[in-house]
Amino acid sequence: MLKQLFPKEIIENTVEVHQFKHSRKTSIIYTIILMSLLIGLISLTFIKITVSETSQGMLRSESDRIWVQNLTSREIIYKNLNNNALVKKGDTLLVLSNKTNIQEKANIETQIIEQK
Repeated sequence: MLKQLFPKEIIENTVEVHQFKHSRKTSIIYTIILMSLLIGLISLTFIKITVSETSQGMLRSESDRIWVQNLTSREIIYKNLNNNALVKKGDTLLVLSNKTNIQEKANIETQIIEQK
């Protein structure tokens, strides 16, 4: 019997053994897996999913018109309404004319006087 030149531990860590263990078949499988992951990551940019979230309140796009209606027939003197503006408690958003209030008050006073 021939005596081995190198011990078994060194022979197991050589390039020849590594190439034998990782044959062409293994590298093809590795390449296929790597390419499929790469294609999967790239295809994520083309996939579109609609997400719907339910929560308390209502979200609307800026293009939807929101009509602000005055409950009384008064003239608006000042308005401070802007899209996406931060509103704090106590901010004045609308100032309405009180001409009609003065006229209504005068009419009621005259009716009271006439009834007496």
